This record gives sequence, C-alpha cells and structure tokens, in this order.
Amino acid sequence: MSRRVLTLQSLGKMGRFGNQLFQLCTGLALAKELNAELRIPGDWPGYSLFNLRLPPLDFSPAMRTREDYLPTAEDLDRYGSIDLFGFWQFQEAVNLYSAADARRWLSLQDWVIDRFPPPASRPFVAIHIRRGDYLSPRNATRYCCIARESYYRCLREQVLPAYPDTGALDIVEVSDDTPRIDDHCESIGAGFLPDFMTLVNASTLIRSNSTFSFWAGVLSGNPVYAPVIDEQVGLSDVAFVAGNHPRFAHPRHFPNFRHTDLHVCGVE
Repeated sequence: MSRRVLTLQSLGKMGRFGNQLFQLCTGLALAKELNAELRIPGDWPGYSLFNLRLPPLDFSPAMRTREDYLPTAEDLDRYGSIDLFGFWQFQEAVNLYSAADARRWLSLQDWVIDRFPPPASRPFVAIHIRRGDYLSPRNATRYCCIARESYYRCLREQVLPAYPDTGALDIVEVSDDTPRIDDHCESIGAGFLPDFMTLVNASTLIRSNSTFSFWAGVLSGNPVYAPVIDEQVGLSDVAFVAGNHPRFAHPRHFPNFRHTDLHVCGVE
C-alpha cells in the first residue's frame, strides 16, 4: 500500500448518482493535490460507465474526516490514509478541479456512447423535472421542488428566443415520475443512465435543483439554465438563470454540510 492514500468508503452508499460524482471528483482532485492515491469500492456502478482505473479499496484507512472537511498535506503526513466523508458541494471543494478535469475523469465507455448516441441533426431541449423524494414529508421541509410552470416559463422566455427555427426543435421532458427503462442498464445497477444520457445529449438543458442534471450539464458542455433557490422549500415557483452554477439547497436547512453556488472552471 502507498504511504499516502485517500479513500471513499461511502461512495455508492451516501447519496445518489449526482452526489457520488461530486464525491469522486473531489477525491480525485485531492489525490492529485496531495500527491496521494485514491481508492474506491470495487463494486461502485460507475466502473461500468466510466473509463476509471483506480487501485482496489482493500484495507481500512487510519481515520475518517468530519463532514465536508478537506484534508491537508499535513493531515495525510500524520495519518497516512484518510477516508473522505462529505458531499463537497461548496466552492472551495469545486475549486480543486475544472470541467476539463471532470470530463477526463468521467469519460464514458464506448458502449455507453454507442447505446445512447447524440441526435444526428435535430436539436432538442431537455427539461429535467425532479420531484420524487423531494415531496416526501422529511424532504419537503429541506428541499425546493420546482413548480412545473417555472420550467416552462424559462423555456418560453429564455431558451426558445435563442433558436430561430423553433419548428425544428424538439422539447423532451425527463422526470423521475416516468423514467426511461433500459434492461441492460437495470441489470448493472445503472437504471438511471437512459435519463442521464438524454440530459447529457441535449442541445440545451433546463435543469432542476438536482446534482443529477448538474453533472449532465458539466459533461455535455452545452448551455444550461438553472433554478435560483434561496430559502424556499416544498413546491415553489422560482426564477431561472443562464448557467450551471446555482446551489441545490439553502445551507440553513443542512447545518452539518456546506452548500454554495458552484462555479466550476470551464462551465458557464
């Protein structure tokens, strides 16, 4: 084992796909910054999707960080191996990597690209409507669930004016209420992939306050419009802005974790 090792023991067990991509990219960025090796669980579903080559996680690290703590070189010198614990959705963590870094680390395997190719010619706008567990009694007091009219007002007032021929433009809605199903993806624990790739392939993305569509926007590099969440919780009508930077929740509702707007270098 290398003297300096970072691990992500909770990867795949703490949050869903979008949250996991924040964890992985933070781990990879910290490993580079601290001249360390990153190890993740060998059964993480992302191994089936991305061209990742990481050593196996086959030992218990010396210590685990507190929530969202970014370890230093001095920490790693002291402990030798550190398990990272957090969601890393704040600017100090995001400053560790760029969009180019993320796209290189999260390069898709050929079978994913072949199975979900981008459209050959006709452009489309994808609208990601996230409801699902946001409407549960517990989450309704912590997360904002965007009203349907907010998405379509953004479409009418901000997105469509950028397209001179709207008759040649498709509008595709992606919702966790009606997920796209692919048997192979279901069999490898990646049932979310058809919806994710629809968002990645969109000419323009209107995202929800969701890490899922945030990362689709980062990987695509195409225009994104995002909702501006202040302290709203529950079903709310909100404004949208051009860009993929607005945060997903107000920090007041998550006292143990840090939340800010997220300006990834190389992402509008």
